[in-house]
Amino acid sequence: MGTLEAFFYDRIKDSPVGDAEKTYILHFLTQASRWTYDPAKPLALEYMKALDGEGSLKEVGDLALFVTGVLPGTIGGRKKVVHKDYFIGIGSNAYWQYAEQTSIPVYWSLSESFVAISNLVAEASRPPETTEALLDRWERDRDEKDAERLREQGVLVFKR
Repeated sequence: MGTLEAFFYDRIKDSPVGDAEKTYILHFLTQASRWTYDPAKPLALEYMKALDGEGSLKEVGDLALFVTGVLPGTIGGRKKVVHKDYFIGIGSNAYWQYAEQTSIPVYWSLSESFVAISNLVAEASRPPETTEALLDRWERDRDEKDAERLREQGVLVFKR
């Protein structure tokens, strides 16, 4: 049986991001597998505290990445009162501010590419699916990413 790191590495190794970003994402995913998220705690308040020196901008960015990448179904609750862009904006800004404080280049990259990184985290953290489940979802949603995964598994997919 492989390690969690090996599982995530296999899922991101061919991604179009740089090595520093891959290393960050790999470490992030491994750590995030142990995290919990409390949606009752507004991220904007955590961000403001971090800007005032009472918290960590890196942790705010990581939490936003965690919610948008790993737990997108929790955003806004059933009524969807909070949009994903709220988390993207705060996460991107938190990473940018952290990069300004530390001059660590990977955080500028995470800020500038937050949406792409979030999508990569989502892909990497999604459990492996059976071909049948993937085909059912593709037939329902017609998502091109699902069609691509089906083609990779040798399934012919035609557009209607």
